[in-house]
Amino acid sequence: MGTSTFSVGEAYQPVVCTATSGNQCISVMNVGPLLVATTNEFFDQYSSTAKVSLLDYYGGGNQCQQTCSQQYYNACSKQEILSHTYTYTFTKSTISGTKVTRVTVSE
Repeated sequence: MGTSTFSVGEAYQPVVCTATSGNQCISVMNVGPLLVATTNEFFDQYSSTAKVSLLDYYGGGNQCQQTCSQQYYNACSKQEILSHTYTYTFTKSTISGTKVTRVTVSE
């Protein structure tokens, strides 16, 4: 959730921030597959990470949802070529007795 601009056609390795200083990320870790540049194909990866059970920490009940959208634009003409919506579902859960938030994504 937020904004990001990138060029379609470039290889891309998704990352997650593993350390911060103030509001700046100072260390990252690669996550998921390397998304290889491929003509006329779009690859997306969705991730959400936290060190705490999000719903317990923020008092969000047993489940909540967040709907997001992405728009793809032609870099030369600035014309929108694709729009796409997806929904994160956050659900309280446990792993070996530790409270966690299970995250699923639907399109």
